Amino acid sequence: MLFERERLNQLRLYAVDSLVDELTRQGSPALDLEAAHASVRIEPLRESAHRAAHPSEDNVVAGSSSRRFTHSDAVGS
Repeated sequence: MLFERERLNQLRLYAVDSLVDELTRQGSPALDLEAAHASVRIEPLRESAHRAAHPSEDNVVAGSSSRRFTHSDAVGS
């Protein structure tokens, strides 16, 4: 019973990780981040789950700062 529960948990983690990858490819940083955080909630000590969450946060920040930079350039011109 315990072995089966662990196997199902690993399948769930694999599915969530695949979802994170797909959302990243589609350019959906908010959904990507939400899925990455779900992975962390499923297995908080798993390093790859945390790595998936942190680049997503960087992408959201980078995207918003690049929009501000573009706007600042347009105003300064």
